[in-house]
Amino acid sequence: MAPVRPWTNLLDPEFAKGLAEHAARTAERYSWVMDWTPVNEPLTTARFSALYGHWHPHRRDERDFWVALLNQIDATRLSMQAIRAVIPQARLIQTEDFGVTFGTEVWASQIRFENDRRLMTWDLLFGRVVEGHSLYDHLFRLSLGDRLDEIANDPCRPDVIGLNHYVTSDRFLDHRLERYPQASHGGNGSLAYADVEAVRALHGGQGGWRERLRSLWDRYGATLAVTECHLGADPADQVLWFEACWRDAQTLIEEGLDIEAVTAWSLLGAVDWDSLLTRREGRYEPGVFDVSTGQPVAGLLAERLRAVSCEGAGTVSTPGGGGSRDDRRCFFPEVDDPPRGWAA
Repeated sequence: MAPVRPWTNLLDPEFAKGLAEHAARTAERYSWVMDWTPVNEPLTTARFSALYGHWHPHRRDERDFWVALLNQIDATRLSMQAIRAVIPQARLIQTEDFGVTFGTEVWASQIRFENDRRLMTWDLLFGRVVEGHSLYDHLFRLSLGDRLDEIANDPCRPDVIGLNHYVTSDRFLDHRLERYPQASHGGNGSLAYADVEAVRALHGGQGGWRERLRSLWDRYGATLAVTECHLGADPADQVLWFEACWRDAQTLIEEGLDIEAVTAWSLLGAVDWDSLLTRREGRYEPGVFDVSTGQPVAGLLAERLRAVSCEGAGTVSTPGGGGSRDDRRCFFPEVDDPPRGWAA
């Protein structure tokens, strides 16, 4: 193997090869591990690194975004080959954030584009991005057709689709810029719109865990898992958010869906994720345990998880379908009846 390099980024042509070499070493060291995620949330990471400029290498270019995504897909394919050379039965658990874009009728085409784009991590790994796919021609015009064909000819189908979903994952696009703060104003290069969290502007109607899991099952027919279920809120709301997820997963299992797990994330909390790590402020939000004192302290969520784990689905009895108290989050002018033609 080549010497270990001290740095890389998602646009590095050697990124995929380098990660695969690291994966081989890791598999040799931990040969008892069966489940692997070489790259967490490839599409989300590509957006934050190469489209929005939040993370290294801090680019804001659409082609760079797609290159960053394809590099991660290649890294996943090559890494799983390397891992399976050591552990033949290794499974790929492919995670991704699964937010839905809503909006006013004016933005129907942009909404369709963003809702097709959100599926690209899984579509690529399943070998679905071929001629006729809704985004194939778009990437072909960006001179990426050869890479799409290479991936489609040697895909790496996930054994489990990992759904990550947050209360602010869903977006709402509105042409009425005056309704929203300047920081939310953006566009697609030709027309302007406000891009805000759907939960801040829509009074219900976005759907929840059940709709997200069902849509993935209908599209891919693969085993599912909720791989990140977390709400940055007070402990009572964290419990409500988890219970909504657990309840919907149990309902869908009863309907015949193959759902393998619901994962409370993060176990020990997170630092500065409220700014997507764009500011170093040391803001800590607890997870299942609160470690702000240096020692893990079990809170309400830990108690609830223990009860669910020991006693089963019957312990979940909280009514309602949306999780926590969403009415407190809707601080933009509400869009109770969106204009005809809005899409999800």
